[in-house]
Amino acid sequence: HQQGISISALAGELPERSTASNRLKNIPTELSNTKISELAKSPADIESTFGELCGKIRETDTTDGLRITFENDEIIHLRPSGNAPELRCYNEANSVERAEALNQACLTILQSWVE
Repeated sequence: HQQGISISALAGELPERSTASNRLKNIPTELSNTKISELAKSPADIESTFGELCGKIRETDTTDGLRITFENDEIIHLRPSGNAPELRCYNEANSVERAEALNQACLTILQSWVE
């Protein structure tokens, strides 16, 4: 309203963002919580785990699992499922292709937590 333009016009000015999500099944919630908590304590561990995918960390948020925002504006959000033994992974990037590729790469890394 302050800018004198419609919401649709304002939304058209925002950068393109795409998301992808998936989960690993049969991961006990306790294991997910432990691994996420350990990772959240150490930016160095986060960067050694996901840095090749996204680079340096800008910020983290532990409100709901671990949400990592990288300097390249990509996001990796890890959280245990609230109702099943699953580890969920959400990703955000500038294109559908990148978000989906990032999600698959993250799931591959996360699978190593249980092997």
